[in-house]
Amino acid sequence: MKMLLTFFVLLFSQFSWSIPELNYASEFNARVIPFYNKSPSRYLKNSQGIKLHFKSFRRSDSRKTIVCLPGRTDAVARNAETLYDLYQKGFSVYMMDEQGQGQSGRMLADASKGHVRKFQDYVNDLDLFLKRVVSRESQNQELFFLGHSMGAAIGTLYDHQHPGVFSKLALAAPMFEIRTGGEFRYNITFKFVRFAVNHGLGNNYFPGSGPFNLKHYKFSDNIYTHSLARFNNSIEIFNGLRPSL
Repeated sequence: MKMLLTFFVLLFSQFSWSIPELNYASEFNARVIPFYNKSPSRYLKNSQGIKLHFKSFRRSDSRKTIVCLPGRTDAVARNAETLYDLYQKGFSVYMMDEQGQGQSGRMLADASKGHVRKFQDYVNDLDLFLKRVVSRESQNQELFFLGHSMGAAIGTLYDHQHPGVFSKLALAAPMFEIRTGGEFRYNITFKFVRFAVNHGLGNNYFPGSGPFNLKHYKFSDNIYTHSLARFNNSIEIFNGLRPSL
């Protein structure tokens, strides 16, 4: 039976942090950026006509390939160090920006809105990516999946619909449910959203939300990392202060 792991660290803990915290910025610039840029950005057009951005890092001596999907609002570029780590451990690696985020195309003019018609479209994009790119280039290598948050949810749905494609899945904080504060609030939220969509408001921001704003992100408040160097690095990538990525 396939082993489904919900914590990425349990399976790949030996991969963590090839770059030490000390002198992180200079090491990142010297090692990760050259590695990341040696693979050109590639694009795949889906059935909706949306261009999907991805990167591939292939090893001639590899027998296993890992397919990665980032989480909501995340991007391939912000995962450059993860790709570097996996490659150094002997894997070929592929990672795609989901439609509506990263360097992939959008359905709406507002780039902060990661709009999608239905969640199944994400799954269909992953299927296209695997069939048109990964499977053709991996030469029947054993395939693994690594996903974070929304990417993990997409991978899980794909595995349910296409069992046997991936040997194993590693899921970090999988987005299996929207946290609304309880079943009652979930039901109210679901009805409200359905009402809004049915009345032509599906392209709008949810009340109380708005365009992505990095000013709301502080290291002291974050729950994702205890590495200040990596937190600052991610903020710089989001701010466009690392044009080489």
